[in-house]
Amino acid sequence: MNFDLSKNYTFARALKPPEIMTKTKNWSTVHGYVYVISKTMPTVDGGPSLNCVKVGFSNVKTKDMYDKGYSRLLSFRTSLITFKVHRIYLFEASDFDAGSKEAFGLNAFKAEQAMHYYIDREFKPSQVHLTFSNGKNTEWWNIFPKQMNKFLAFCDLTVQQNSPIPPVYGTDFGKTSTKRIEFMPRVSMTGVRSDKNGVLYQSSTGRKLITNIHEAYIIVKHWKS
Repeated sequence: MNFDLSKNYTFARALKPPEIMTKTKNWSTVHGYVYVISKTMPTVDGGPSLNCVKVGFSNVKTKDMYDKGYSRLLSFRTSLITFKVHRIYLFEASDFDAGSKEAFGLNAFKAEQAMHYYIDREFKPSQVHLTFSNGKNTEWWNIFPKQMNKFLAFCDLTVQQNSPIPPVYGTDFGKTSTKRIEFMPRVSMTGVRSDKNGVLYQSSTGRKLITNIHEAYIIVKHWKS
């Protein structure tokens, strides 16, 4: 969905979903979010355009979440003009966040860093993790459009299973509508074995578990079907 705050209800709801109003004390404990956005970029040599996808984070100013909560994404309007929003994952405050009037959004930041790590380590897109001129990685990846659904499903799974603290809510932005993300229950990644058929289980209890994000992606694909 194109980022457009004139769609007041759609974007306001992503930061203040009614489903978590009580749990988050009127959203006051929501201090940050991770977003997934994309922008089609032309290449310098005139070749095929790149589908550039960014995974980033922002804190939120809880006193005025809608107008100021999207300040980070609004800042992209200057350089990108238009872009699509695919995901927003909300995170509650961290006990270690020293922010007072304006929290840093530590849980969201740590989730973003974990997602960057696992996208590079486990998703391993054949495309490029875009870099600055000095060779350092940016927060942008070039993902083929035909791989976007797989990439977004991977992001949903990673942010839930591999963030130090999982998100309290997630919004999936389609072309014209949004829906709540039904996260797979968080699972343990330790003490697992595999039987002769490749079925994973925990040796002490026989409970089926997963050991890495590839296996988790296969499981969640069937779980959602």
